[in-house]
Amino acid sequence: MKQNMQDLTEGSLGKKILIFSVPLMLSNLLQVLFNMADIAVIGQFAGSLSLGAVGSTATLVTMFTGFLIGLSGGINVLTALYYGAKDKDSLSKTIHSAALVSLIMGVLLLVLGVGLSEWMLTALKLREHNNYEYDYITSNCVKKYDRVA
Repeated sequence: MKQNMQDLTEGSLGKKILIFSVPLMLSNLLQVLFNMADIAVIGQFAGSLSLGAVGSTATLVTMFTGFLIGLSGGINVLTALYYGAKDKDSLSKTIHSAALVSLIMGVLLLVLGVGLSEWMLTALKLREHNNYEYDYITSNCVKKYDRVA
C-alpha cells in the first residue's frame, strides 16, 4: 500500500499550516453542530428552561471538549514523532501511556465535572440556575468520559 507522506518543512508555509489546521477546524465545526443538535432537540421536546440551560452552559461544554482535543493532539504529536523515527519501543510506551493518561483524565473530568458543576454554574454568574443546567453539565461530563475511556 502506497503512503501519502507530506513534508511540512518544504514549500509554502501558509499552505502547509492551512492543510495542517483543517482537522482542527473540522473538529470545532463538529462541536458547534453537536451544540446545535442539542438546542434543536431540546427546543422541540422540552421547555424554555431546558433550552436556556443548554445555551448558558455551552461555554463549559466547549471548554471540556477543547481540553480533550488538546490532550489528543499532544498524544498524536508524540505518536507521529516516534512512528516517523521508527522507534517502536518509544512508540509502544507512548501508546500505552496515552491510554492510561486518557483514562485518568476521563475519570478526573467526570469527577470534577459532576462534583464541581454547582460551583461552575455559580462562577458563570447565572442569576438563578436550575436543575436543568446541572443535569446538562453532568450528562456532558459523562458523555466526554465515555468518549475518552
